[in-house]
Amino acid sequence: MAFMPSLARKAQIYVVPETAFGAIADAAGSAAICHTGGSFRFWTDRTDRDDYSALRGVRERINKRKYAQWKIQGYLIPSGQPGVACDWDPLLFSLLPNRTLTQSADVQTSPSPTAARCSISPADAVSQNDSVGFVIGNTLYVRHVTQNEEGAIEWTPPLPVPPTAGSQMYATVNYRPGIEGGSPLSIHRYLDAEAEIYRGAVPSSMTIDLSGGDEALINIAGSAKDRVFQGTNAISADCDDEQTEIAVYNVDLFGPGSVVICGAEKMKVVSVNAEDHKITVTRGYAGSNDASHDKDDPLEPFRPSPQISGSPIAGVNGFIYVAGNLYRITAAKLDLNENVQMINDEFGTDSAQGFCRPDRRKVNLELTGHLFRPSPADSSICSASLIGPSAEQRRVSVFLQAGYSPGRSFALYIPCWEPEVPELPEEDARKSKALGEVNLTIAGPCLEQSGNDEVFFHFA
Repeated sequence: MAFMPSLARKAQIYVVPETAFGAIADAAGSAAICHTGGSFRFWTDRTDRDDYSALRGVRERINKRKYAQWKIQGYLIPSGQPGVACDWDPLLFSLLPNRTLTQSADVQTSPSPTAARCSISPADAVSQNDSVGFVIGNTLYVRHVTQNEEGAIEWTPPLPVPPTAGSQMYATVNYRPGIEGGSPLSIHRYLDAEAEIYRGAVPSSMTIDLSGGDEALINIAGSAKDRVFQGTNAISADCDDEQTEIAVYNVDLFGPGSVVICGAEKMKVVSVNAEDHKITVTRGYAGSNDASHDKDDPLEPFRPSPQISGSPIAGVNGFIYVAGNLYRITAAKLDLNENVQMINDEFGTDSAQGFCRPDRRKVNLELTGHLFRPSPADSSICSASLIGPSAEQRRVSVFLQAGYSPGRSFALYIPCWEPEVPELPEEDARKSKALGEVNLTIAGPCLEQSGNDEVFFHFA
């Protein structure tokens, strides 16, 4: 197994959509991901080779399939501009291929705006299952659009007060699951003098953590077709500005599809000739100028200057009513598993040729918060039985928001959530009788209703 740890080394990650599965897409500064950690693994299965010699021991082992897995962790960072996708967009769009970018609009006077309905201009600025953002006071409220009939939109949940006629409705970026996935990705990872490219990368799972006192976190993981390794080496013979075959000391440090830099000239590696210790390159790549180079001039992985937008957001705001009881949410964790599987069974190939989703998608939500009685004066004990005696009665919608200013807000909307309610310990039951509330963590699946609607992700 090949593993490149990043401990005590500066790591940079760039994620770029591919035009075809496994076709490396070049890194660019705008493709940088602001991350806090990651795990990248690449290995080749090895097995004993059978033979019919007189020896009883194993004489040889051979390579079988290649495998690659990756995980990227970081802060959930909106772009800082309403209606502009965040830096994590390539990963989100690959995992959640139903993406929409709405326009800003103005609230109209007729019909009179209400807390859950208004007319907008232009009428087609948003569609059903998009989101809208209204500023009331100094706070941005993100809302999920349930209907748009010729510019008359409705949303959920209701606002605390109706929006003011003539006020602005802010643009948003929205994601939700799809039947098929989005584009495969090239993930470029740079560590000091080394680099690697995971090509044909496909995200399979995502976790989002929201908490009242901490920054919002995101974790996306998946598999990849293959890995291309890049190292730092040197030219082993002088070359002019026209040669496309460059002699190097160690060809094992160069992989086809990688981009290297020598002086100010960038070169893209086309192929590697291990026998002659040469690499074939495209000269003057990406707008650089061809140049002559001397023996022992260094060849290094080219790393773009990262361009990062936005800043982390913190907090979570949301509550649900369950059978007349108020459940105020202090933390939330959403897990989405697309169950992606690499297609890796064709004869004569050593890496995946594609990917599929052979099993059901699973989306689960875990909430932590306080369960309140309808009234503090009520002497009844706040118990789990108040949630509802049957699963159907426990189904509720959930809306959560983190961040409260335009361009720096994120919201989750789950139309149908069926929590598994635990039994409350006797100590908590006594506390609830005295204080009118009890701390409770509940979890359960997010259910699909009319197609790819278990969860909606809104950036506003």
